[in-house]
Amino acid sequence: MHLTIDLLCPRVDEVSARDIPEHEHSNIVDMRKTLKSVRRTLQAVCHSMEQMAAERITHLEAEVRHREKENATLGEHAKELSRQRRRARKVATTQLNKERADFQAKESEIQAKLRRLKDDLSATKDELRQCEERRTQANEEMKLWRGSATKNKKKYYALKAQRSVAKKDNDSDDSLEVV
Repeated sequence: MHLTIDLLCPRVDEVSARDIPEHEHSNIVDMRKTLKSVRRTLQAVCHSMEQMAAERITHLEAEVRHREKENATLGEHAKELSRQRRRARKVATTQLNKERADFQAKESEIQAKLRRLKDDLSATKDELRQCEERRTQANEEMKLWRGSATKNKKKYYALKAQRSVAKKDNDSDDSLEVV
């Protein structure tokens, strides 16, 4: 970046000696020196600004490289986290499927056991009903047999009483017995 100084008046170098009066000649020389000095100062300032800009650019480029590396590291870290999550999700899905299969197997076993128990309960209820029917029949038969036994017992005692009365009557007449 170079600065050019344009003045409203023509350049001092272009001014000829005849155009300048004698008494102003020393002023022009001083002015030339001052302008050279200003030009050198401006060039030095421009040079130092260029150096500062170059240093700043270098610093910014280094900062950009650093941020790019940091970004790459963070990107890799994010990718690794994503991979870990994917692996964890896969493991969790596998575990869930295994547990689901185990649960379904246990549920099937329990359902089969429940069916067997229901069948056993139904069979036991049928047996109980049959036992109740047999018990009811046995009770009815028992009542009949008791009634019959009571009748037979009464008949027995009645016959026994008749026999004993008949024996007493027959004992007196032993001669008529057939031997």
